Amino acid sequence: MEVSSVSKLLTPSEFLSKAVLADTMAIDTETNGKDIRDGRGYAIGISAAVRIDNTYYSAYFPVAHESDNVEEETKNLLFQLIATRKRIIFHSAKFDIIALQTTGFNLQIVRWYCTMLMAHMLNENVPKGLDWLAKNELREPGKLKPPEWEFFFKIYGWSPKFPAKVMALYAAEDAVLCLKLFFHLYPIFVESGFDNGSEV
Repeated sequence: MEVSSVSKLLTPSEFLSKAVLADTMAIDTETNGKDIRDGRGYAIGISAAVRIDNTYYSAYFPVAHESDNVEEETKNLLFQLIATRKRIIFHSAKFDIIALQTTGFNLQIVRWYCTMLMAHMLNENVPKGLDWLAKNELREPGKLKPPEWEFFFKIYGWSPKFPAKVMALYAAEDAVLCLKLFFHLYPIFVESGFDNGSEV
């Protein structure tokens, strides 16, 4: 399957209006850089992406930055979308599901896939990082870190102080790459007998 290169970053409100039209949505989280498993780590933002008519739409939902966070109503609308899509795609599900819970997400997900696990099941001998897979499976540049993002990262690192609007430039692209990777791997996944493909 050819991977579309058309990608558009939307505001959270714009994205929610688009995403209701898609059955499949990718979710990625950005955290404060501490261990998510021992209670010190928590998500400061949620990225989401969908594909509609061969165009990828994405948005970043800041939820625990020091400023510019989305309203509670907007966050809850995103939660409802996550809970009602036919398929939710993560790259590291065991991490992102826990991170989502730190934002107040307590709903059930209908069905989810993890592209890291999919890549491992298809070939256990290659690296499983999203950046490596984007470059080698999708033939894309991989994660983009704009100069503005690099500047603030040197100052704040993975911190709630990191400006949400700048984080969006990097974070939302991760969700897009995750979704592109899913659509690339999924036909091979089905052909290999790991899924019946009935929901494509």
